[in-house]
Amino acid sequence: MQFHDLGAQYRALKAEIDAGIAGVLEKGHFILGEQVSELEEALASDVERRFCVTCGNGTDALVLALMLWGVGPGDAVFVPDFTYFASAGCATTVGAEMIPVDIRLDTFNIDPDALEAAIRRRFGEEARFHTCSAENLSAAQLVAFLEKKGKFIAREEGFTTAENKICRH
Repeated sequence: MQFHDLGAQYRALKAEIDAGIAGVLEKGHFILGEQVSELEEALASDVERRFCVTCGNGTDALVLALMLWGVGPGDAVFVPDFTYFASAGCATTVGAEMIPVDIRLDTFNIDPDALEAAIRRRFGEEARFHTCSAENLSAAQLVAFLEKKGKFIAREEGFTTAENKICRH
């Protein structure tokens, strides 16, 4: 099943794409060249941020976020059990434990009750934990539970924690 006609998209932009590729080949700047800087500046401007760091793929982006949060050995990352294997594997890349959590069938997002149960089973009441999801978890119960514990929560509009480390993308 073809969702996008990449050939048609290429033909429509052929001159621009070919010129861009030729410019990279001529300069030999295959990694971190001026085109990457231009893209990062344009993306940062589009989302009204000072900086943007591009990554080779979504897996690299998730690993980078976990590294920036300091997630590593002894930590756990709770992921929806209905997810792409690469997103679930990011936790193990940084040395943390990946714990799959049941989803809600109406949203395919993590079920807040299942998450709370998984956290309690794994760490007890006072343990440090992180949650990571590509989608807004959007459950008031989950947000209240995590914020009450002063733990990181990942949401579409940004990240919050009771420790005054606010990150937004």
